[in-house]
Amino acid sequence: MQLLIESNEHTTEEFWARSFLKVLRGELDAEFYGGQDYAKRHLSAYCQVICYEVALTISQKFSYVTSLKQLYTYEDYFQIANLSASDPGKLFQKFIIDLPYTVKAYASKRLEGIVIELIRQDNKHINWLKYSSWGLLRNVRERELITALNGSINPKIVDQYILVWRCFNEIYVPSKSLGIRHLASPNNEEWQQIAQLYNQRRGESSQSGKLIKEEEVKQMLTACTLAVRYRRKVSFSYPDSSEYLRWEEISDTSSLPLARLEKQEACNQINAILSEAFAQLSNFEQKHIVLQFGIKATQTEVAMLLNLKQFQVSRQWRHCKQRLLKAFVERCQERLNLALSNETIAQLDAPIKEWLKLHCQQFLSSLLEADFIYIHSEDKKIYQLHYCQGLSKDQIAQQLGLPIAEVTHRLRVIQQDLVTKFTNNIVSGSIGMIYFW
Repeated sequence: MQLLIESNEHTTEEFWARSFLKVLRGELDAEFYGGQDYAKRHLSAYCQVICYEVALTISQKFSYVTSLKQLYTYEDYFQIANLSASDPGKLFQKFIIDLPYTVKAYASKRLEGIVIELIRQDNKHINWLKYSSWGLLRNVRERELITALNGSINPKIVDQYILVWRCFNEIYVPSKSLGIRHLASPNNEEWQQIAQLYNQRRGESSQSGKLIKEEEVKQMLTACTLAVRYRRKVSFSYPDSSEYLRWEEISDTSSLPLARLEKQEACNQINAILSEAFAQLSNFEQKHIVLQFGIKATQTEVAMLLNLKQFQVSRQWRHCKQRLLKAFVERCQERLNLALSNETIAQLDAPIKEWLKLHCQQFLSSLLEADFIYIHSEDKKIYQLHYCQGLSKDQIAQQLGLPIAEVTHRLRVIQQDLVTKFTNNIVSGSIGMIYFW
């Protein structure tokens, strides 16, 4: 596909992917595009690259599950994904061409969901959480617990729960004869001591909260175990599941007239609406989104650059997303006469995240454009692979034949350059609108 793009400079990867998909569906003249077999081979090769990315994502996702690490390697995940992608017609059967969601993004979510479901089905006999609640609390690391709690309770009170957990670990001395997996509940005296220690130290929390009793300690620690179990649970999600956009249902209803617009007109209008909505976010909110989706900064880095506490980062993102969605829905109603249902609005999460990623990367590319001619050619390639194509360090190292340590170092230098330019040129000013598509 890269050769086709190079020989037709006005085309893109997305253009060819959609064109070949239309050929497979009989919507375009197959002979003009080299025939159905030719189109299928190109789509299969295109999907194979996506399979590498999916395999790496799943490998990282399950890195904490010892039983899976013993059963599956990165190569195993790739083989499962590649087998599922061998028939592009079937893989993209429910993909709606006219919706503003790229072929790559759909395939990535779809393949990830398929692989995870196959792994889940093949390993129902494995119990990954053979811990009692108290054994789990002794096993979990603080960083994982914070992440789990941020996804399940109000971020404002996460510090209080972490403090209770620390007090629990300090007071509760388990019996060695039972083993950490099967720890019994603390006794009454230990519950009292945990509550007393928390009440003495509650000033350590950013939200000091009220004095608590033993029963509240139990409730808070139970919430911690539930949050960790939920986070560790192997999920099954891809665009065809209820958690994502059900493309086949939307195409059969009038709830999304967007699907009936001409593709280019729809893309242009959607881009204009989202760009305008993005520009109306506060300067602080724009900085946050560019750091998160453009530079791919971690929560810790975002917090440091924006002078936030780490727990505030995810809350700030949720607020930004809600504002974007609200503005998008209002403008769709005003300009396109589209009345989007609450169900449809809830399903726009993945497409809007993808739009933000492209929007922010375009902006960052413009920041580096003036200096790009001075960058070493190999660094340019690394930048393009990581920030434009979304490849991981492992994938870049494999593709360029470089040691992963060298790729990591160069990416760190590139990211630092981006952060410096972002800080110098943007933090004191406005980001402004970027139009692309």
